[in-house]
Amino acid sequence: MRPDDYAPVGRYGSVISRLTATDVEWSVGGGPEIRGPISAILLLLTGRRAALPRLSGPGVDDLRARVATG
Repeated sequence: MRPDDYAPVGRYGSVISRLTATDVEWSVGGGPEIRGPISAILLLLTGRRAALPRLSGPGVDDLRARVATG
């Protein structure tokens, strides 16, 4: 599996969801929000499935669907 299969990143590397850290002041992107600790977001961006239980928000269901089909 490639990290792109998990990360909410569109063509050319643009973030298609809003990633928001809940433990530090940091966010990036637009679209349905995915929230969680920065450590979980970093795991997500490197393609680690272990991050999924620690994430929440309206964009998580789409993310889980991408992981399931990836």
